[in-house]
Amino acid sequence: MFAIPVAERSEDALVNIYDVSGRMIWSGHAESGSVLHWNGYTGDGTPVPNGVYLYQCSIGSDVSSGSFVVRRD
Repeated sequence: MFAIPVAERSEDALVNIYDVSGRMIWSGHAESGSVLHWNGYTGDGTPVPNGVYLYQCSIGSDVSSGSFVVRRD
């Protein structure tokens, strides 16, 4: 699980998580000033396998993106 702090702004945040093939596997939103948690499961409740994932976070017109690794022991 990881958490994304949402900036103190008037706009809500939208976070999309993608696998490396570009398929969106999860989407969530949070109100300004809160924290958005992702538990490592797809939108339909399936745990994601080990691997590299991409994220995109949009707050108003600001968009940031990056990658992270999921590793389950």
